[in-house]
Amino acid sequence: MWPLWLLLVACGPSEMVETGDDPGTESSDGTDTTADTDASTEVDDDTELGTDTDTDADTDAPVEPSPRQLARRWRLTFEDDFDGPTTPNDPCYDAVTTPPVCMDRYWSTADCDGAMHAQVADLNKCTWAVYDIYNWMDWGLSARGEGINALDPAQVAVVDGELRLSADHAAGDGPWNCGVDQPNSYVSKNCPIRAGAVLSNPNHAPTGFDQAYGRFEVRAIIPNQLGAWPAHWLLPTDGGWPNDGEIDIMEAVAHDPTDVHGSFHGGMDVDDVRVHHSSGNHHNPGEPRFAEDWHTYAVEWTPDRLRFYVDDWMTGELMAGTPLIGDVIGANDGSLIGSEWPAFPVDIPDDPFYFCLLYTSDAADE
Repeated sequence: MWPLWLLLVACGPSEMVETGDDPGTESSDGTDTTADTDASTEVDDDTELGTDTDTDADTDAPVEPSPRQLARRWRLTFEDDFDGPTTPNDPCYDAVTTPPVCMDRYWSTADCDGAMHAQVADLNKCTWAVYDIYNWMDWGLSARGEGINALDPAQVAVVDGELRLSADHAAGDGPWNCGVDQPNSYVSKNCPIRAGAVLSNPNHAPTGFDQAYGRFEVRAIIPNQLGAWPAHWLLPTDGGWPNDGEIDIMEAVAHDPTDVHGSFHGGMDVDDVRVHHSSGNHHNPGEPRFAEDWHTYAVEWTPDRLRFYVDDWMTGELMAGTPLIGDVIGANDGSLIGSEWPAFPVDIPDDPFYFCLLYTSDAADE
């Protein structure tokens, strides 16, 4: 079993006041000691935007100044350290009053199986829903021509103040019908690999959490075992992919265990043709530190730009209006799919996004 540990913070974009003071630090045991402060930094105008950015040098000097050095103050709007209830009889932690909710199709939910209630006793069940579906990221990846990965509530637990998303092989050798369509628009979850995932979409969780603009942080120890593909995303509460955007705070894949990356995805429709484009940035210190200790992954999202951080080193920036080459992902003329599309400008999203935290399997590594 390969675990992923998490802590979350979000800050609002208002009340941003420049100050010379260091607003705080975060301890290595995963507890947040920043109170209501987080930070930003400015980039030299000559920085190249809208392209892949690598921070490969193994050095103590950041490529860009730390946001904490420049100390831009934020207003805390959301925090979950997974320590359980802070007041007695909180209904959000009571499985009778607020049963854990599982997403069983992409548009529907049901109460989770009672067998997993104990392991999520300290999960805020008002904020979070749990995935219980075939993993859509699995489609088309397996060299064996069949699905291998389901998102399984049994792989989600809160232990000692940590959200643990795990992955494991199912017992036995099958047969599997992973990813096969079932009646009533269900998809088979009978898969050889099961992994944990949660989301804060208010359309699925009782109250959820979403927000447009701000600083979004995820503090985590990520796995690097064979097949691991941990991801911390922001996705639109309402809307479709890719036109309404996707902001990837962090992704990592096992075949490159020293690298983490953040990215943006967008798109548009031109008549019957759907086009996608993306911009990514990488941080690669040359050794697998991200699986060995706590690290903080963040994005700062404003109307005109996205800035990505690893431990407050800025690893990339994307400006609104930056032209990015596209690729065709849907068309009535199937021969167009996969072809290149002329560059079109980045449209920074302005609608609320929610947290999506996944531990999935990269079938190419399985």
